[in-house]
Amino acid sequence: MAKVAIVTGSATGLGAACAIDLAGRGWNVAINYTKSKKEADETYAAVKAKGVDAILVQIGRAHV
Repeated sequence: MAKVAIVTGSATGLGAACAIDLAGRGWNVAINYTKSKKEADETYAAVKAKGVDAILVQIGRAHV
């Protein structure tokens, strides 16, 4: 069974580092961001480079 992680705030900083690390361990990653689309795209590319699946999800408190 595939392992999937939803990493909130994963466009930048610690969240991005966690998403990339999990991808390196074989986890598929849902990358969550609110405003940092460019950075989220960069995290997405880094995760995909690890050979796993990834999706970008834009959602924040204002969307709930």
